[in-house]
Amino acid sequence: MPRFWLTYCDSARRLLGVVILDSRSLIEARLQALVAGTDRNAELCEGHELDDKSTALVPPDAIGRMLSLKEASKIIQRIKRGIPKKAAAASVRRRGSGRTRAKR
Repeated sequence: MPRFWLTYCDSARRLLGVVILDSRSLIEARLQALVAGTDRNAELCEGHELDDKSTALVPPDAIGRMLSLKEASKIIQRIKRGIPKKAAAASVRRRGSGRTRAKR
């Protein structure tokens, strides 16, 4: 089942916390958090589905509750360490464009 990362903010759009839920869709995950009170009546700022690699790196005790910013940050770091970076695009790796600079 897909896993969703829901970010909640206060009325001033300041980040409050994160809820991670297993659900069939983003809308269903949002409704689950609302009905269960997991969202703490906060405003949903952002939500997205985690890919399979990221899903596997989320600890079971982090699912289904409001995570503090500190807890969410630790999971983000865990995900960043667990997923290898993509190779830079050829245009980024290229050191020069064939042009030479004039000496001053």
